[in-house]
Amino acid sequence: MKPFPLWLFFCLAVASPASAVLELTGEILNFREKREPGEKAPAPMKAGPGPRPVTQHKVLTVTVRNASSRPEQGITLRYWIIGRDPKTSKPALLDGGEAQLNVKSNGVEVVTSEPVKTTYTPPSLFRQAGAARPAAPAPKPPAAEEGRTVAPTGLRIAGFAIQAVKDGKVVAENVQDSSIKALIGSEGSKPGPLFSVDRPQKPEE
Repeated sequence: MKPFPLWLFFCLAVASPASAVLELTGEILNFREKREPGEKAPAPMKAGPGPRPVTQHKVLTVTVRNASSRPEQGITLRYWIIGRDPKTSKPALLDGGEAQLNVKSNGVEVVTSEPVKTTYTPPSLFRQAGAARPAAPAPKPPAAEEGRTVAPTGLRIAGFAIQAVKDGKVVAENVQDSSIKALIGSEGSKPGPLFSVDRPQKPEE
């Protein structure tokens, strides 16, 4: 077996410089809706005869940091916000999108998603008089005359996934957990069931 020429090694090293290192961080934050001067905030929901629904109004903020000494051009940043049914844990794509970025050397770019608003009712047990109390996870609910259980409804925001794509390949990603990773998959031949470059259709209000 002939030894590998040392001069060829240096030629390949010069011809194939290492790609820039991209770091992705994400944070789901409360969305603060801007109001016109003098406009009042909507009145809070009054407690009804059952558990009070929980409303989430949030945005995903993505920070892209180029830790390299050279700029990175033509980056496609994709993000997904995942929801889950509080009763079945079945996932759903609440929102998603993409942005085209050029990140300077040692630079930072910030992308913020469109606001996502969801309403869900958590699993609960309430008395007929309306005095709510949390459901106990293990014991059986009390007799029907004392109260009744209410099945959870709606969707809650469960997490996010972020991917940076260049030349058809994922060069960086940030996924909150392995279950979300399986839903998104990767660019190309291994997309997950919720992989989509299009935003999901939202129902008309």
